[in-house]
Amino acid sequence: MAAISAPAPPPTPPPAAATAPTTSSGTGEIDLSVVPITKDINSYSKVLYHVRWNCDGTFISAISADRSVKIHALDVKSLSLAMIQSIPTIVTMAQVCWHPQEPGKLALCGDDKAVEFWDVKCKCVLTLSLSLFLQRWFIYIFPSLLIAARASMKVTTTGGNLNMAWSPDGNYVVVGNKSDNLFVIDVRSGNQVAKKKFSYEVNELSWTYNSDYIIAASAGEGSGAVELLSFCATSGELTLVQSLVAHSSNCFNLAMDPLYKSFAVSSFDGCVSLWDLYDMSCMTTLTME
Repeated sequence: MAAISAPAPPPTPPPAAATAPTTSSGTGEIDLSVVPITKDINSYSKVLYHVRWNCDGTFISAISADRSVKIHALDVKSLSLAMIQSIPTIVTMAQVCWHPQEPGKLALCGDDKAVEFWDVKCKCVLTLSLSLFLQRWFIYIFPSLLIAARASMKVTTTGGNLNMAWSPDGNYVVVGNKSDNLFVIDVRSGNQVAKKKFSYEVNELSWTYNSDYIIAASAGEGSGAVELLSFCATSGELTLVQSLVAHSSNCFNLAMDPLYKSFAVSSFDGCVSLWDLYDMSCMTTLTME
């Protein structure tokens, strides 16, 4: 197939934090011997299965089987976390997706018939400089001073939502559900602007940097595949460009390189494949042992 038009140059990565681990021998590799060991966070009564950073690394979201979605704030000086918000949910959520540019905005999807958009804003940032013990004490005594969280928008769907990804321009969220439907939500209006039905399992999703293509890990037609779809915001069309055979079994996870040059796909066949985004070719395959 013809190569995808090269995306616009990605933004310059932010400078490393002053507390970043030192490197060894001047090679640029992290010296694991000096990486600090942090304590476990015992905020969950059941298994924890989905964890995500926000765009600037100040918040961490986590979903648990106890039907909780908790937001933790990071103290970069001590590398400690304080739980600052527990978002109430009726059903177990499947994924949290953070806004790619605005640190306090996130989306939730799960088994209910909605995609929820939330605003998380710190009212009092002074607590981030306190010890972890004092942060927890302060949050327990004065929870209303720390955080203001609200569902700013709910978009009704057919239900069974499993996967989603926020476009790099911040305008769209693509969602996949248990019925193997993909649909695109315009975050600015709350409307569904595009939809695509598959006849086989479609799993984790990602966008290209220009927000004009969507890549999905899938079961394919009999073997694991990588789906490439074009998205046109003007016409509201979501079109399958090509389905590439990637693995001998279902593909379920997909992770995009932060610079939007390559991505990784994992499969039930026990392998991870690394792909070049520009020509959609597999560069190498790693076996998980």
